[in-house]
Amino acid sequence: MSVRFPLLSILSILFAAFFIMQGGDVQLYSIEVGFSSTIEGTTVTVDPAWLVWGEVERWTGCNGMTYGNVSVLAPYLNTPLWEVQGKWITQFEVNHIAQFYALGWWVYPACFVLPIDPVGLHTHCDDSTEPNRLEWLPPVSWNPLWHFLTLSF
Repeated sequence: MSVRFPLLSILSILFAAFFIMQGGDVQLYSIEVGFSSTIEGTTVTVDPAWLVWGEVERWTGCNGMTYGNVSVLAPYLNTPLWEVQGKWITQFEVNHIAQFYALGWWVYPACFVLPIDPVGLHTHCDDSTEPNRLEWLPPVSWNPLWHFLTLSF
């Protein structure tokens, strides 16, 4: 049996812990479990996506920030007054999680050639699907370069 828990996973947990220790609320956004079996063995992958409602704007000046499989969002975005804008920003940040799974560490150099984080393109905050059209998202057939946890038997 082999367990792979890469550095990017560890740093994602530390990123979340930083905001959780400051009173951030944690929410499991989604979890994907993959399974593959060959003659050589069986592999199970676990890929959770977490939202942390924490004081991100205090540290970054932004409403949201993502690292690995953790998106930290300003708590006021989760209120009825900011519901429309909050959905837009949440989708924008969750798309970054998909980009991290698809590209792993390569997400950083990819910023130079792909619209990983297109800035200044927010035009219709009432359309929470707009980030899906603005940002690069991996095709469905894409083989992810990073998994949060991989178990091989």
